[in-house]
Amino acid sequence: MFEIETREGATFIYLDGLEILRHTAGRPLLEIGQADFHYHSTGGGMHRIRQRVENRLALRGCETQPDGLRLFEGEVQAALRFEAEPDGFTLRIHLPQGFNCARLNLPAARGEAVYGGGVQFGTLNLRGRRFPIWTSEMGLGRHPLRPYTWLANWVADAGGEYWNTYFPQPSFLSTRGYGCLIETGGYSVLDFTARDRHRLEVPAGARLRFFGGESLQTLVGKLAKRTGLMPPPPDWVFEGGILGIQGGLPYVGETVDRLLAAGAKLTGIWTQDWAGVRIFWQGKRLYWNWIVDSELYPGLADEIRRRAEQGIRWLTYVNPYFNAESDYFRLSRARGYLVRGPDGEALIASIAGFQVGILDLTNPAAVRWFKEDILQKNMLALGMRGWMADYGEDIPEDARFHDGRSGAEMHNLYPLLWAQLNRQAVEEAGLQDEVLIFHRAGYTASTRFTNMIWGGDQVVYWNRHDGFPSGVRGGLSACLSGIQYYHTDAGGYFSFKWIKRSREVFFRWCEANALSPVLRTHEGNRPWAGVQPWQDAETMAHFARLTRLRAALAPYLKHVSDEAQRSGLGMMRPFCLAHAHPRWHNKADAYFLGDDLLVFPVMRPGARRLRIEIPEGEWIGLFDGQPIGAGKHRVACPLGQPLAFYRRGTPFEALFESVQNLA
Repeated sequence: MFEIETREGATFIYLDGLEILRHTAGRPLLEIGQADFHYHSTGGGMHRIRQRVENRLALRGCETQPDGLRLFEGEVQAALRFEAEPDGFTLRIHLPQGFNCARLNLPAARGEAVYGGGVQFGTLNLRGRRFPIWTSEMGLGRHPLRPYTWLANWVADAGGEYWNTYFPQPSFLSTRGYGCLIETGGYSVLDFTARDRHRLEVPAGARLRFFGGESLQTLVGKLAKRTGLMPPPPDWVFEGGILGIQGGLPYVGETVDRLLAAGAKLTGIWTQDWAGVRIFWQGKRLYWNWIVDSELYPGLADEIRRRAEQGIRWLTYVNPYFNAESDYFRLSRARGYLVRGPDGEALIASIAGFQVGILDLTNPAAVRWFKEDILQKNMLALGMRGWMADYGEDIPEDARFHDGRSGAEMHNLYPLLWAQLNRQAVEEAGLQDEVLIFHRAGYTASTRFTNMIWGGDQVVYWNRHDGFPSGVRGGLSACLSGIQYYHTDAGGYFSFKWIKRSREVFFRWCEANALSPVLRTHEGNRPWAGVQPWQDAETMAHFARLTRLRAALAPYLKHVSDEAQRSGLGMMRPFCLAHAHPRWHNKADAYFLGDDLLVFPVMRPGARRLRIEIPEGEWIGLFDGQPIGAGKHRVACPLGQPLAFYRRGTPFEALFESVQNLA
């Protein structure tokens, strides 16, 4: 129940007896100001934010009103309007003329953990850090003292910070027993740096929704209902592996046949170069013209049909940009389908190292054309049954949209419209139960329109800031932001002359992804410089074994997906979701896959034994059949075998025992 109470010069807002907001003259609830917000988009996909807030004013006076509070300082006053909901309340801030931003100060408690913020790669527990909510590339290095950050900035202005993410979301969940979702498309900040308060910076027009729950699991479920439950992936996603491969026909077909002969259980072939490629200093890039390159893939429709008869779907790649040298760019520019610049002409942006036009997703004619001619005709009608729906996080400030909005107004919302367009194309074709579409960019409510998130472009190494561990951490943060289905590129994406994908990092990454919502490989930005699944007999045997493992576990994986649809919980779940002890608050190197599998990714080079801690219960090694209980252990983790345990007494015990025989 929502209550406002005033006593001893202080005003309190309670939800089911829990203090959510507090105002005193010495610690005002609300500060207001005049924000001058700008950002600069770099060629490396980053957006450097510059916000200056002037005339910041703390409103120390408070008067209770029937539907909220009047807060004031001298003659300046603002109003907070509350509206009760069945399990919480909403809050709207009405600012006086001349002010366009607000900062709310919420009480914080010692030992309190806070989670959310979207897909955060830097940390699980957000306490102690400040998180600007602005979609962008995740960036390289992601730490000011790392040489890779400096180098990435020097070469391409592509160095990231800990908070950079493709999929930010202005929401958080507190272990005190409440959650908050800020409904705005504008720039906001979740600031948890202070010990005694949380600061929420929001633009004018924002609405805040607070809700309560007796556990983190309950709060995640309630958040997922507010942001929108993800549609489930098709069953075939859980029945084997998806091979990422490029090079055209017949090379792709010959390589796939080699892996099938090695015993691989493939349910998908993902050829992102279907529309052509270009080679330049960053490595291998796609041509971005969204029609099959008949020289690279002659007879592709026939090959897709042949693979479908083998139970293998064909997947591809698309994004909402057009190579400025392409036919589709010229056509879309002539029809007025592109985002415009300040001069009224089609905006030419620098993205991924070359010049592109950006599809205007607020133009109904542009959306209809892209949906019907590209997604439905060029892809679905050809037989494609999935794709990477890339990008969406690159809208520059000076963009002008068909509906009159600016780049700043559309920046966070563009990924949402991009996801909606892709989902509409599939639903109109009646293929929503067969097609897998995976996005990296997102924002609040994007989840309603996509059946898979992927973690973007990690580096092909072990570093916790931007390598393998950051991808795992992103998935657990995603779960705590109401995202049910998440995976990463197995083996990572970015490599450089001095960092190449090793056999060990590729093996360990595939092992972890085999026990995640999707096992999908990626050749990376420099395919020739890293280990691939078809590299040799050993790599083929390793990948094939993991695809068969997924096929064997398919009934359990489908069960966990069904559970996610009922509860809103992610398939990959952090320990803190079920265990409230502070020792698990920031644990992001292991996870539950559903209720009955514990997964410990091996994310250290050379490790053959690993120190682990089991939070509770009795478990059995998935491959060795040995029992293990709660507490700390040092266990073997041989290369080529995921480190995982299943719960003793699970209804799936017989299934898990059969996996031992498979191993």
